[in-house]
Parts: sequence; C-alpha cells; structure tokens
Amino acid sequence: MKKRLISLLSAAALMLALSLPALAAYPDIPENAWYKDAAAYVSNQGIMTGTARDRFDPDSTVTRAQLAQILYAMENKPESKAGSFSDVPDGAWFADAVNWASGSRLVAGYGDGRFGPNDPVTREQLIAVLYQYAGSKGKTESGSGDLNSFPDAGTVSGYAVTPMKWAVGNVLIAGIDGKLMPQGETTRAQMAVILKAFCEKIFSDDTSDSERIYEVETIDISTRYPTDAIIYKPVGIEPTVGVVFYAGNPVDYRDYGTLLTALASHGYLVISPEFPFDTAAFNIIAGEEYMKQYPEIEEWFLAGHSHGGGVSTAEVNLRPELFKGMILIDPVIGIPVPREGFPVLKFHATEDFVCPQAFHDIIMAELAATDVTEVIIKGGNHAQYGDYGTQMFDGEAKISKQDQIDITIAEMVKFIQKYQ
Repeated sequence: MKKRLISLLSAAALMLALSLPALAAYPDIPENAWYKDAAAYVSNQGIMTGTARDRFDPDSTVTRAQLAQILYAMENKPESKAGSFSDVPDGAWFADAVNWASGSRLVAGYGDGRFGPNDPVTREQLIAVLYQYAGSKGKTESGSGDLNSFPDAGTVSGYAVTPMKWAVGNVLIAGIDGKLMPQGETTRAQMAVILKAFCEKIFSDDTSDSERIYEVETIDISTRYPTDAIIYKPVGIEPTVGVVFYAGNPVDYRDYGTLLTALASHGYLVISPEFPFDTAAFNIIAGEEYMKQYPEIEEWFLAGHSHGGGVSTAEVNLRPELFKGMILIDPVIGIPVPREGFPVLKFHATEDFVCPQAFHDIIMAELAATDVTEVIIKGGNHAQYGDYGTQMFDGEAKISKQDQIDITIAEMVKFIQKYQ
C-alpha cells in the first residue's frame, strides 16, 4: 500500500531523519518486537530519536518534555518565544519545544508556574494533546468510537472522554489486556505505535477499508479446556472474517506472532490453538472450539505451516462446510487433499530444504483438482515464516525475514479478499 508522506513533515524534517541512527543501531529493539515497525517509522521521520545513539529505550516512560519535543519536531521546529515556566530554563534541550507547545495551547503548566518537564505522560494525556494538535489542523471531524467496549471506560477523566472516543474511532490506541488504562504511563514503544497511526491515519490521504491497517490486541488464553490458544484481534473493527492457523511440528503455537499479528492487522480475527506435544496431528480440530466462541465471524479460512499445513488438509476434508478456503505454507505431504474446486493458496520458499521443491511438486499435483493459487517466494526458507529461529536441515535464506513475511501477508490478504 502506497502512502504519501504526511503533509506536516517537511523536507527539513526528512533531512534530520537522515542524520539519525538507523533502527538497526538500536540493539534494545528485538527483531520480532510488536513496535519495531513503528519505532523505525518515527525514527526515520525524525519524530522520535533514541535516548542515546544506540538505545531506543522502548520500556521507559515518555515525559512531558519529550512529548513537547515530539510535537515540535512534527511541526518542523518553528520559532519559539520565551516562556515563563520556572522549571524550563533557557538553554535546556526542551525549552524551545515547551515554550512553543505552550504558546500554541497544545500543553499547559500546572498553574503554579511549573511545567513539570520530567513528569510522566499518561495515555489519556497523550491522546488529549494529539486531539488538540489534530484539531488545530482541522483533523478531528471524523471518527468517534464507543468506549463502552472497554471495562475501564468509566475511569477516563472528563477532559479526555471526547479525545479518547476520537482515538478509538480512528484506531490510534489499542487496549492493554482489553482495557484502555487511561491513567497508565505511556511507554516509548506505545508512543511510537500511536504516533505512527496518528501520522498515517489522521494526516494521510483517505484509505479504503480494504487497505486500512489496524492495531492488534493479543489475547493469551491459558485456562480453556481442552486447549490453550493465542487470539490476535484487530482493534477498532468488529471482524467478520477469521483465520485459524495451525503451527508446524514441534513448534510452539505462540511462535508465529510476527506473521499472525500482521495478518490480523488487516482486519481479520486470527486464532492459533495449542496442540498436545506441539503436534497438530494429535488434535486436528483444535481450532473448532474457538470458532464457536466467535459467532459474529461469518467466514473462516484455515491456514497452516509445515506439519500444521498438512494437518489442515485433513480437517478441511472432515469439515468442508466450515471453511471458505485453505492456506498452505510449505506443508508436509501425506495428507489427503480437500474436495474438488476448493480454494487453496499454496506457498513455497525456494530455500526451504525442510519441505523442498520435490515435496512442493508432489503437493501441487495432489491439489490439481482444487482451485489452487501458487506463490513462490524466491530466497525464502522454512523457518522465516515463524519466530522460532533457525531450523535443522533448512536452507539459508537469501531475503530478510521481514521481506518474506511481507510477501506472505500480501498474498494471504489478496486470497482472502478474493474468496471471502
């Protein structure tokens, strides 16, 4: 999806971004971090910088001075008049930003002459400031969400209710364990994710529903009989299409977070059930229990990687009426193919030596009666679909994991949209 650079970031801000350390210079951002793309975005745009040249400090709390500095950078650091806060001395790194933001009525002091530059910013305070900033640009006319879906909606401060509704309606903020946590302190990781959504959704050209990217809430269910599961749920939309995903063998069902979060961000409910001994064959209908818990899902697709892909063909044969289509990600062989004319998306990575070309050719021949779409990922390997690291007997990938994930998600979304 093509995005235009948001209008409030000028060429000067871009030049600033080029002088900043690349995201790769931040060793405290894990490869599969849920905020990695957002941190890269705000860093490359010059909106946020590291706390040191080699640190992003994703878990540290955003301060009032930092928030003012971020807004100041987004506005291309305009001329700032002298301020009157007793704790904002001239020459401080945040002085110009605080004085400008205060003069623009985006932030305020405590009424006793102090600004509190080192005080933490809560989630509702951040949203209120962004709402004020968007309003100054005429960008608050659309999007009012329902806070009642959050159990702690009643704890939102009065001044922040309208901004919070706006943020939820525009999918700028996601719940934490299903809650808004309005008085919770904002971490730098959360800030990066919210800012990326703010820039792309509020200051970008209109985006169609099919192109819209949602934040994702991860629900870890560990008390449900007979199997646990991870639910990846997009925030700000009630999905009507779901995907059940079967992990490979013997891979933990939680080790596909990067792939499945990206899939859910396109507006789909994604379920990854646990299997006994991490082997899908021991419970080939594990996903059906969870499908029943979401009656609002009108259409389901079944997907699987490696052994999980092979097992998914067996479930489709058993329950063909439950699924609109099937997605096979370098599956193993030996499982019967689904019924004639059934939509199937089949991936094969050229450097996958766990399920090599010979396996792929056999499976494609077995799928001849189906409505099969073949996708070859040049340079990809078996393990880069997941987050579990390198795999014995696998080939060495010639493309990055992120590139492989991006290709996979793009094709999965295209397939689902075609057959849903």
